[in-house]
Amino acid sequence: MRIINLPAFFPILFWAVAILWSTFQGYAGLRYGLYIYDTAHSAENRKPFVRFVAYGLHHGIFYCVCSLSGFAAWCLLSALLEKIGSLS
Repeated sequence: MRIINLPAFFPILFWAVAILWSTFQGYAGLRYGLYIYDTAHSAENRKPFVRFVAYGLHHGIFYCVCSLSGFAAWCLLSALLEKIGSLS
């Protein structure tokens, strides 16, 4: 159960890892969105603004927010378990 209590024992380290991991996930989502657009459109038919904003940025923000929400849920679970004491 030590890993569940990580946000309570090392909050600065926990949020630093959360932000770094979410940034990495956001970049991966950005690259994936650009890949989707590139495979769907030919080279002469590409629009750079639409490619970046509608596909890349959209996916990047979605992946980053989803990753951060997972860390926030972990932090809330840790706080809840600390309040109730034991699961039994």
